[in-house]
Amino acid sequence: MMIALGRALGERLGPMSFAYEVRPTRNEYAVLERWANDPSEYRGLQARVLLHAAREREITNEALALVFGLDRHTVGKWRYRFATMGLAGLGRITNPPSPPTDIS
Repeated sequence: MMIALGRALGERLGPMSFAYEVRPTRNEYAVLERWANDPSEYRGLQARVLLHAAREREITNEALALVFGLDRHTVGKWRYRFATMGLAGLGRITNPPSPPTDIS
């Protein structure tokens, strides 16, 4: 079953397994390669994972997680963000703060 979402192609890879295909443009690929060379940056790790996913199109989140010592959900989140938001989806994204609650 294939589902198209923007630039992403999601493939069912097995029971309850879903991975977004990473297909960077030439410009995005160049940026990812530049980021991947900086081991101190968080997005450098993201870039290395995504470049590996782009080269090995059939690789699962589980396999990438094992290679890089990450949780498969983290890998899936990064693939999803790149597939739906491109480079803007990388880096540390935090949720907006919740409004204060009145404790009185």
